[in-house]
Amino acid sequence: MTASPRWLRIAAVPVMLAAGAMVSIQSHLNGALGTELGSGPRAGFGAAVISFGSGLVLVGLITAVVPSGRRGTRALWSALTTGRLRPAEMIGGAFGAFLVATQGLTVGTIGVALFSIAVTAGQSASALVVDHVGLGPSGHQPWSIPRLIAATFAVAAVILAAGERLAAAFGWQTAVFAVLALVAGAGTAVQQAINGRV
Repeated sequence: MTASPRWLRIAAVPVMLAAGAMVSIQSHLNGALGTELGSGPRAGFGAAVISFGSGLVLVGLITAVVPSGRRGTRALWSALTTGRLRPAEMIGGAFGAFLVATQGLTVGTIGVALFSIAVTAGQSASALVVDHVGLGPSGHQPWSIPRLIAATFAVAAVILAAGERLAAAFGWQTAVFAVLALVAGAGTAVQQAINGRV
């Protein structure tokens, strides 16, 4: 794998920050949608279906209209039929669907802030493992002290944020929903690695 140019890596930082901010907005919207649809898993999954369904339609239209999108679709089909891409590598979207369903199910109860912190902690810890085992397109990325410290701070932030919320109004539902968001965050690291490989 060839490394990306330095300017591209630097330019990617504000784009990643903006994407992170958009996830918070997405969490708020899907949480509100889930609340409007009712309560429980049915509302969460309903919000996920609406969110992913609208995204699928938009991406499908863009892919059909843009020539590079059509070429990419043909290349994807060719990679699948020749075995260069394994069918298991096509499941990245399932982790995203789980994240969106979790948003719809939990945000109405635990709020966007706690949800985002839990997702970030899960993603940070899982990303270390994903990089270490070489699941992503860049291959094996060994543990490093700065990475471990960053992941530790993310997990500590979740404990502090969840602790404050639980101390104010303890409830098993809040604790379970925070753990569910943590698991969804861990899944997004796997999703990013698989989608990057695709």
